[in-house]
Amino acid sequence: MAYIGRGVEFGEFIKQTLTPNSSTTAFAMNHAASANSILVVYGNVVQEPGVGYTCAGSTITFTGTPVTGTSLYIIYTVSYTHLTL
Repeated sequence: MAYIGRGVEFGEFIKQTLTPNSSTTAFAMNHAASANSILVVYGNVVQEPGVGYTCAGSTITFTGTPVTGTSLYIIYTVSYTHLTL
């Protein structure tokens, strides 16, 4: 039976840890990304794009100020569409 749909894509997740300081709301990202193409976790809670944070180029801005000592990280998804097996 023939397959109908998108081709198989391979990829990986890249994690970037941010360090909150209770005063900064904008942080530099290692990769330019849109708010909907990353996963942001603050204090072990996944944040909603456009509500908890926004992205512009390689800068992420939080709507509230992340508190010192609270875990904060970004997960980037990277796909390999030209991988030869």
